[in-house]
Amino acid sequence: MSALAPDAFVERLRQEGSRRYHDRHPFHLRMHEGKLTRAELARWVANRYYYQTRIPIKDALILSKSEDPAFRRMWIRRIHDHDGAPGGDGADGGLAKWPPAPTSCPGCASPATRTSSWCAPRRWWWRWRRR
Repeated sequence: MSALAPDAFVERLRQEGSRRYHDRHPFHLRMHEGKLTRAELARWVANRYYYQTRIPIKDALILSKSEDPAFRRMWIRRIHDHDGAPGGDGADGGLAKWPPAPTSCPGCASPATRTSSWCAPRRWWWRWRRR
């Protein structure tokens, strides 16, 4: 296979990116059609939250390897978007915008109701967040 011209190479990358983008995955199609089970959706949310917690760490690693001050000044905004502005408490960062885990569950008040439809989808979140 011969090398592609720069414009053709960029176009090929864009085509592949469009063809393989996550929104076309069967799981995402089912999610957007409302066909996931509660358990599947709960696992997706937990995975998404964990993924979001890794982004500022990844961005900091990229920053640590750059020798270009202009690039570092530009890239650090990505960390602030997730972790919050410098000098703050993080309340303005993207991770803080996730809903808090419930601290109490009326459905878990007695053993007879611990598997109620109200509390079952929420308990996974509380257990996961406390780790």
